[in-house]
Amino acid sequence: MLLPGLSLGSSWPASVDGRIGPVFRRVCNVEVDDGTLLVLTTADLPHLPRALKLRVSVPLDQLFQPGTAFHLSGGLWRCGGVSGTFLEASVWQPPPIGERVSDDRRRARVEAASAHLETYLDRWPQKRLPPEVETLATRLGLALTGGNVDGLKRAATTLVGLGQGLTPSGDDLLVGCLAWLSRRPEARAWRDGLAEALRPRLATTTPVSRHYLREALAGRFSEPMALLADALDAPCPVLPVWKAVEAALVIGASSGADGIAGLLAAARSDFNRSTGSDHGSIQ
Repeated sequence: MLLPGLSLGSSWPASVDGRIGPVFRRVCNVEVDDGTLLVLTTADLPHLPRALKLRVSVPLDQLFQPGTAFHLSGGLWRCGGVSGTFLEASVWQPPPIGERVSDDRRRARVEAASAHLETYLDRWPQKRLPPEVETLATRLGLALTGGNVDGLKRAATTLVGLGQGLTPSGDDLLVGCLAWLSRRPEARAWRDGLAEALRPRLATTTPVSRHYLREALAGRFSEPMALLADALDAPCPVLPVWKAVEAALVIGASSGADGIAGLLAAARSDFNRSTGSDHGSIQ
């Protein structure tokens, strides 16, 4: 069986060897020999920076078995009795980061996104951040507002691996925070501080979550996180705010909501810093 690749992320490699890791109906994780991950997905999922969308007619957990060897080179990949090509796949790129909207417009968009998230969480309260994660997230937002790099590092290191699942809530929140900070050249010291604090802690979280944190530290994010940051900040965004929030909410069981919370906490700190107001709760 030769599966065609429809599109791939900009950091998809030319060649790797590895083994199949956790597999689900629409996602197959490939554990690469160098300790990184590749991701194979069905066509209906959003783009990821290191993922390949496949045209398939059956769930991926019927095609791939954990532990099976995976080899990729020359535009082709093979795994057991399944193989595929990505020679004709388009390459997904996130929206470019350019001009910003005014502070007032950004504030209005952030508050609209927050209200949309809160409405969703009122319907699905089990998807709210765990209390211990929310407490640390608020500290993280306060540190960003005050420009307190040491406080930011302390909150971030405690968030790593905090929560349940393949991507714990604390990690998802940090990815969202980094998705906003990556748009801010003036936030270089904060990004460097987060990288210094987080890299030694990556071994304490799950392999899948470690992968997305590494990508985020390198400035690479999923399509929903990239489009939400763009919707809050760009003069002519790809999506309106409400649609970008809806697109992000479908990620995982609660990963989307967690990532949005982190992104909004970082975005809100921008205008809180300018007014000197407190950060407050993020949910």
